[in-house]
Amino acid sequence: MKKKLEYCFNWVIQASTLQKPIKKAEIFNMFRTFTGCLKNRGAFTLVELLTAVAIVGLTIAVAFPGSTKSPAKAKFTTYKIQLRDVLQRARNIARTKQQCVTVDIQGQAVTVNAYQMAAPCAAPFLNLDSTFTINFDPSVTFTPFFTNTPFIFNSRGGTDYNAVSTMTISALGMNQNFSVYSLTGQIREN
Repeated sequence: MKKKLEYCFNWVIQASTLQKPIKKAEIFNMFRTFTGCLKNRGAFTLVELLTAVAIVGLTIAVAFPGSTKSPAKAKFTTYKIQLRDVLQRARNIARTKQQCVTVDIQGQAVTVNAYQMAAPCAAPFLNLDSTFTINFDPSVTFTPFFTNTPFIFNSRGGTDYNAVSTMTISALGMNQNFSVYSLTGQIREN
C-alpha cells in the first residue's frame, strides 16, 4: 500500500509540474493506479456515521428551540395578515372611490361597509359592491378601535380622529397592535 501511495504522490507531482513528457500508456497506467489508491481507502464505520447524525441533530435542536411553536405562530401570522388586509382594503376603497368606509368589529366578524357619499356614512347611501365581511376563527379576539362604534375612513383615506387609533388582535397567546394614523390612514403594526 505504501508503494502505491508513493507512486500516486509522485504521479501527481510529475503531472502538475510536467518535468518530462508523459506517454499515453503511462498516463493510463498511472491513472489506474491512482484510482486504485483512492478505492483502497477505508470507509466510515456505522458508529462514526451515527455520531455525526446525532451531533447534527443536537445542533439543530439547540439552534432552533422555538420550532415547536411554529405552527401556532404561523396561524397567528395568518390572522394578522388577514386583519391588515381588511384594514388596507377598506382604506383603499375610501381613497380610490372617494367614499366613506366603516370597519365594524363584532365578535370574530370584521365587516367593511362603503357608502356612496363622502359624508355622512348613513345607511341609505350604502354601496353594496364594496361591502364585505371576514369571519375569523373563534380563538381570535379583538380589542376594537372604539367600543360599539365602527371605525371610519374618510373619502381621502384618512380618518377624522385627532389622534392615532389603535386596535389589538389576540390569539393563541399572542397579541399584535395595529395603529391607524389620522391624516393619512396609514396602517402600522406595533
